Amino acid sequence: MRGRFIVCEGVDGSGKTSTIEKAIMLAQDNRIIMNKGFSRDNIWGSYINNHPRSWLYYLDMAYDTIKDIRPRLRKGHIILQDRYVQSIDTYVPDRYYFHNKVLRRILNPIYCKPYAYVMFTASLEEIVDRLLRAEELGKEISDKYHQDLVKNPAKILVRNEQYDRIYASYQGNKHIIDTTGKTTDRCAEELVAIIRGCEHAS
Repeated sequence: MRGRFIVCEGVDGSGKTSTIEKAIMLAQDNRIIMNKGFSRDNIWGSYINNHPRSWLYYLDMAYDTIKDIRPRLRKGHIILQDRYVQSIDTYVPDRYYFHNKVLRRILNPIYCKPYAYVMFTASLEEIVDRLLRAEELGKEISDKYHQDLVKNPAKILVRNEQYDRIYASYQGNKHIIDTTGKTTDRCAEELVAIIRGCEHAS
């Protein structure tokens, strides 16, 4: 594939989406696009959101890979993927269910291997504060799941542990962007540097 597939992961409130959006603005390169996983912009996405099951998310991501991601890579785009299959893999105990493990293995050849894997992190206090501020602004993040995270911060720690596990086991080009105490511009500059490094690599 001619393009570059850069997966951006991290617990909700870690700063992924804001950083990706700002990085695209800073880079000023029309080849760089954002692809958001688990969109609610269609009937299927809305259905999954209202009936959250890991196996549905795995199927949805496989469909998105075939329909949007692979064609864009063939056209030479640099895709900043805001959530990919790794997000689904962090949900416990779901990831340990037999049917989810079987489906994940069956669909694995369809998924794209990231050219770079970027994990976003932040302190627990800052994550909770961001979720609260997003809720006050009436943003999408203020759904039932995010409200549950605010009420039960221990669940954020559990997700972070799963992301740490995935990052440690990932064999390939990987980076960490810690957004704690940083402006969006500064985090975006770090991401742009990663993008440029991928672009110039053989």
